[in-house]
Amino acid sequence: MVRGSLVKIFLHEGQRVALLGKPVYEQVVSDLWRAGAPGVTVFRGIEGIGPDGRMQRMASEYISDELPVILEVFADQRQMPAILDRAAEVVTPAHGTACVIEDVYDVKELAHGGERRGMGDAILKIYMKEEDEFESNPLYHAIVRALQDANVLWVTVNRALEGFGAEHVLHKANAFRFSEHAPVSVEAAVPHSLLDPVLDRLAPLLVHASGPALVLPGRLVGEPGRDA
Repeated sequence: MVRGSLVKIFLHEGQRVALLGKPVYEQVVSDLWRAGAPGVTVFRGIEGIGPDGRMQRMASEYISDELPVILEVFADQRQMPAILDRAAEVVTPAHGTACVIEDVYDVKELAHGGERRGMGDAILKIYMKEEDEFESNPLYHAIVRALQDANVLWVTVNRALEGFGAEHVLHKANAFRFSEHAPVSVEAAVPHSLLDPVLDRLAPLLVHASGPALVLPGRLVGEPGRDA
């Protein structure tokens, strides 16, 4: 497993680099690219609090102004200092903030027989492109079905606004049609009793994902999985 950190950068979609300039978050994506980030995924909220402290909502699929955007970056300990330095340079003038989640593990190499260390409850988050496939079907569909078969109840598929991965090709969601090139993530809450069986079940699928498969250790409250 690759140990690293997940950085979440919180900004607003309507913030501009200059009057009539590009959105700040797009500039941050470019800067992180140059800083050596292995990948960045940008998610946009449908409701949130804008920089003026007022509630903001998406008026339609195509109209938004000060909606929140979250940039997510996973990197190992060697890459992280440059990424954090760049994040610190942009969040303050942009009235944003950043959160570093440490001790995050990329378990994608388990599909190649990598060593596994014991872990407890966790959030499993898998990044991919919408066009990634498994047996001629969308990969995220196959992953959701595998999680269902493994008795994991809480699973969410999120379509990102834009992002890039290891190949450093920028992918964006098209606002006017369902683009097959949009970044996608699958997120699931997995109790410790199911984590090893889930990773075993997902191993043949993870090799087809364009991005990392992250385990974020934590402690789940409630019963996020059925007994097998």
